[in-house]
Amino acid sequence: MSSKDDKKAERERLVFLSFLQSIGIAGDNASVESRRKPEPDILFKGRNGYVAFELMEICTPEIKRDSSRLKKTGVSKAIWSIPSLGEAFGEKLRLVYDIKHPFELLCYAGKESGSVDSDIIDAMKIEIESSVKINFRRI
Repeated sequence: MSSKDDKKAERERLVFLSFLQSIGIAGDNASVESRRKPEPDILFKGRNGYVAFELMEICTPEIKRDSSRLKKTGVSKAIWSIPSLGEAFGEKLRLVYDIKHPFELLCYAGKESGSVDSDIIDAMKIEIESSVKINFRRI
C-alpha cells in the first residue's frame, strides 16, 4: 500500500471504531481489518462472525477541494452540491462484491462534511428508492 492508502485505511479504521463505540459494541484494531479493492473497506470480526463494511464519507469532491483550498488560502467558494452527492451515493449503492460475508454501507460525516441536514438525507433516500437492486444488507 502507498502512504496515501495507509492514511486512508487508518482514517477508515478510526471512523469505524468510533461507529462501534457509538452503538455500544466493543471493537479494537484486532477485530477491524482494512481491505483493498475490490473488497469493501473494512472486515469486522464480531461475536456473530464477519461483516464487511464499505464506508462513504458524506462529502462531495467539490466540498473536499473547497475545504483544502480554504485551509491553504483562506478563500472558499462555498460549493455545496447535493446532486453530485446523490450521484456518489448512487454509485456506492450499485457496488457488487464477490465475498462470502454479508456487507453493509456505513455513511458518515467527516470534518469537511459539516453537519448532515435533511436535504442530504432526502437525496440519499431518493437514491435508495430509485435503485433497482441494492446489494448491501444494511445502510
